[in-house]
Amino acid sequence: QTYACSVPRLEGYEYCIRHILQDNRAPFKQCAYLYASGKKCTQAAPKHDTKKDPHLTTFCFEHSRLLQLKKTRNSLGRYKEVETNEALLNDLSHYMNIDPPKTIPQNVSSELDEEIDVVSSNVQPFVSYEQIHGLEAINAAVKQKKRVLDYASDSSTDDELPTLNSASKAPECDVSDNESVDSQDEDLLKHAGIYTTEEAVLITKQKLDKLQGLYLDQIFRLQHLLREKRRKYLHALRKERETLCSIHSQPKNTPGERKMYEKLKAFNHYHKRHGMEAVLYKKYIEKRRKAYEASVNGNSSKSGGSHFPKCQFTEGGVKCAERVLPSCKYCRKHILEDKKQILFRACGVEKAGISCQDPIPSIFEDSTCVLHIKIAEPKAYTRKKFL
Repeated sequence: QTYACSVPRLEGYEYCIRHILQDNRAPFKQCAYLYASGKKCTQAAPKHDTKKDPHLTTFCFEHSRLLQLKKTRNSLGRYKEVETNEALLNDLSHYMNIDPPKTIPQNVSSELDEEIDVVSSNVQPFVSYEQIHGLEAINAAVKQKKRVLDYASDSSTDDELPTLNSASKAPECDVSDNESVDSQDEDLLKHAGIYTTEEAVLITKQKLDKLQGLYLDQIFRLQHLLREKRRKYLHALRKERETLCSIHSQPKNTPGERKMYEKLKAFNHYHKRHGMEAVLYKKYIEKRRKAYEASVNGNSSKSGGSHFPKCQFTEGGVKCAERVLPSCKYCRKHILEDKKQILFRACGVEKAGISCQDPIPSIFEDSTCVLHIKIAEPKAYTRKKFL
C-alpha cells in the first residue's frame, strides 16, 4: 500500500512470497516463530497437516533453516571420539622414531632403493635420552620422516587446495535472530534491492559521517603521539644537560675527536643565517609576531604604532615602551613599582655595599637574578695515563 513491490510474484498467484498473506485463498499462513522481544515473525509459511507430515514445521524458510542448523550443532556437540589403539598411538606421534634405513647392496636396481614400506609398523612410542639428543640420530630420523610422508601422501587426489573461503566458517553459521529483517537494531535498508534518491543520499551521508569520525580519531591519535614523543625528547635533553658536561668543554685529545668536533660545528652552523639574510629574517619574524598579536587582540595592524598596552613607568620624562604584564600596569623590569603585587621581589644580593634590585619571581627563598646565579663548575673527563 505504501510502495510498489518489485519482487516477482508466485506462480498462480498475484502476490510475492513476502505479501502472499494478503491473499486469503493462498495455502500460506504466518510464521509461528517468536523473537526474544515477543514479536511474531511476519513471513509466510506453507500450510500443511501436522498429523500427516509431522516432520514439517510451521516456520518460514529462514527460521526452518536456523532450526535445522541448531539441531545439527547440538548433535555434533555430543559426538565423542572412540578411544582405540590407533587413536592413542596418534596422540603419541610426537615421540615418533623411525628405524634407520637398511643398507642395500649396490648391485640392486635403483627402483628397489626407493621403495619404502609405509604399511608395516615401525613406530617406537618412547625412545631413550641418548637417541633424542643425538645429532646424527635426529638428522637421520628427520630425513626418513620426510620420505615416509612423501610416499604416504596421495598427489592424485581431485580435491582442490584449501583456501580462505573454504576453510572459514559458512555464512549461515553467523546467522542470528538479530540479523533478520524485522530486527530493531538492524538497518532497514540493508536488504533493499532498489534504493530511491533520498535513501541513497542518506546511506552516503552516514558513510561520510562515519569516515569523518575515523579521520578525527586518527588525527587525535597522531597529536597524542607527537606530544608524547616531544615530551620524551625534552626529558632526554634536560637529563643530558644535567648529567653530562657541554661538548665544547670536553677534552679532545686525539685527532679523530677533534675532526668529529669540527664536523659537528659545521653541521650546527650550516643553516645559520649571516649578514643581510639574518637581518631580513629577523624583520620577517617581527612582522609575523605583530600580525599574530593583532589578530588575537582584534586590532588592525594598519592603525599605526604598537597595539599592546605599554608600561606606565616614567623616568626623567621618558616613558617605558615595554609591554605590560597581564592584569598589571607595569612591565617585567618595573614590576616592583606596583606595591600591591606579591609575585615578584628584588634579588637582594649585596656586593660592594650595593643591593641588587632586579625583579625575580618570588618562588624560592635562595633564588637570584641571572647576573648573580651560582654556576656549577663544568665536569671534565680525562683519560688516565695507563689507559
